[in-house]
Amino acid sequence: MRLRRCLAAPAILALWAGCCPRPSVSPVIDGPDSTDLRARLDSRASLAGRITGSLKMEDPAEGVEESCRVAITLAGPDRLRIRGTSRLFFDAFDLAVSSDTAVLLLPREKIAVVGPPDSPGWRELAWSPQDLLIALLAHPLAGRPLDSGAVRASADDSGLAGGNWRLEADPPTGMPSELIGGSGPELRIVWTDWQVRGGVEWPMLITIERGGRRLQLRTDLVQLDHAPSEGTFLLAPPEGFDLYSPGSELLRAGE
Repeated sequence: MRLRRCLAAPAILALWAGCCPRPSVSPVIDGPDSTDLRARLDSRASLAGRITGSLKMEDPAEGVEESCRVAITLAGPDRLRIRGTSRLFFDAFDLAVSSDTAVLLLPREKIAVVGPPDSPGWRELAWSPQDLLIALLAHPLAGRPLDSGAVRASADDSGLAGGNWRLEADPPTGMPSELIGGSGPELRIVWTDWQVRGGVEWPMLITIERGGRRLQLRTDLVQLDHAPSEGTFLLAPPEGFDLYSPGSELLRAGE
């Protein structure tokens, strides 16, 4: 189907960017524990600012391996804007997520996908708002409070687990390292190369895997020192775009 093909293989080609050496996160002397991990997660729920880097997508089933530059605006726990641009600075995609609506635009294909951010239909596509929020906040519940009654420590007290997810901490730093489950049983997120940027710990490489697809975000700029305006996260589908639901239902045909 046209929507799924376009989302699985957008024509986005870009150069990968490097970054200057920055301080790494200091080791945890006594090793990570669940109490320390909870505190770290709570501090990340309201992260806000701007991130830039390179996004690479691999879908072996479709024979796809593409990459693009991305500019990300984040305002935890539930707002996000990601714009992908090709090497020639053409818009490859634009995703805006607010508390109740997510809008994805594919300008070249003239496709728009609109629906609630937590709709299960997003899991079938390459860009899931919930997966991205979980990955960027490094928080298994995308910034929502960790209910002490539903979240428990792992057997060795180095990680946390919920009803359908398990979060491990990196032994040297105590920062999140791997999430299994969360917004669906096939989800796996890995955070590596934690560094300190502007006084905030940030993973320079984030890998999201679901259903055989893999997204990798390699960061080169992190500015988490300001709250973006609310209008940043609002996006309206242009006239002439085919409008789909996250479940691939055609809601409106473009002209």
